[in-house]
Amino acid sequence: MGLSPPLNAPTLTVRVTGLDGDAAALAVPLESEPGSAPIRVYGGVPGDHAVVTVLSRGRNATWTDLLHVLGTSPDRVPAPCPHARTCGGCPWQAVSRPAQLRAKAARLRALMDGSPNLRMLADQPFRSSPRILGFRTKLQMPIGGAPGALTAGFYGPHSKSLVVVDDCVVQHPLGERVRRAVLNHLNQHRVAPWHDEDGTGELRTLLLRVSEYEEHVALVLVVGDASRRDWVALGQELIAEIPGLVSVGQNLNAARQNVVLGPITTPLAGRVLLTERILGVDIDVDTASFFQTSAVGATLLAEAVRDACPPAFPRFLEVYSGTGLFARTLADRYEHATLIERSDGGARAAVARFPTARVVQGDADAALRALAHDDTPSAPDLILLDPPRGGLGPTADAVAALSPPRVVLVSCSPDAFVRDVDRLASHGYAAVRVEGVDLFPHTPHFEVVTLLQKAQL
Repeated sequence: MGLSPPLNAPTLTVRVTGLDGDAAALAVPLESEPGSAPIRVYGGVPGDHAVVTVLSRGRNATWTDLLHVLGTSPDRVPAPCPHARTCGGCPWQAVSRPAQLRAKAARLRALMDGSPNLRMLADQPFRSSPRILGFRTKLQMPIGGAPGALTAGFYGPHSKSLVVVDDCVVQHPLGERVRRAVLNHLNQHRVAPWHDEDGTGELRTLLLRVSEYEEHVALVLVVGDASRRDWVALGQELIAEIPGLVSVGQNLNAARQNVVLGPITTPLAGRVLLTERILGVDIDVDTASFFQTSAVGATLLAEAVRDACPPAFPRFLEVYSGTGLFARTLADRYEHATLIERSDGGARAAVARFPTARVVQGDADAALRALAHDDTPSAPDLILLDPPRGGLGPTADAVAALSPPRVVLVSCSPDAFVRDVDRLASHGYAAVRVEGVDLFPHTPHFEVVTLLQKAQL
């Protein structure tokens, strides 16, 4: 089953040509097609000849959904999930794993070739996940339905319609089991779903985090209105009744917009933190704070960062540190550490785990600029940066002001990776190593780990 096209939507016959950074594949028409906007096909696999249904026409693309495959690509495989065509979470499930990796490597190469500061670097094999199902240990699902009949799922592509998903094949089985049990209990209490349109109801989103190491689950209930019941008592009941659930918190978010979390998460019952083990090191995980979406992904990324870093760098600065994944897994290589983290939960966890480190809770740009005017500590030998999807922006200038000999940049957006490298290059930093890391099978997303050195090295 595919998406829902408009009534009497036209069809096209196309040849699917490639995959890039979008959920929908690229295609060209095999018949006369007015206009020159590229054709995008949800469910398409490069090499398919197919009939597609037009969903919408825009200035930059004509969006279509696969209707019939006339000639099958050798890279087409059966999608493991029945919701792959509709939920939008894993749009490349019908693409073979080797073809997924080739597409990601080609996109990274094209981005690097477009930058004078990157085009001279040679390709490296993508570091890829050994698990392609059941790997996601962060589960985030919006809520729909009605009191007594709540549903959970994902929003379809280019849509605000909730696709109900009873069993997500890429999410960790323990998390899925706990999620279904939580929904059953909430339905027994007739918890109402939140409605953005009029600001009524209660529950907006279920946010769960699985510790594969402990085999425990933490839950955050994101609610728009907390006044209608005793949530502390409900949280205690959930922990008492559901095996494996050890933590329940509540996040209040009454904003009528597409923002998942409000600013404050309050513990309701059980523990505050989970423990995950990455590269033999215990990592504290706060459910509402940033951590990688899977333990296997965090391991891949930590391995890539270790390979990019030199064997020793006495003074270490990690920016956007979260709960300290990289500081923990690099602890054998430095003597003194400073961590900068904006979220209160992540900073608290870092303080608990790094009693001898300097932990700065606040905005990265402001904290870096303050460090540049602080005469007490020595300058860092290495700065590690893991910025949000938008990249560093002007924060790159604040990094350069500290003049570290080396910078390791972890980019969750390939486009931001190029912008950030180019901005750091304007301050005399040269990229010497770039590696793509595929944490997200069946999607166009990947991360990039870059080592940059000051030009005089």
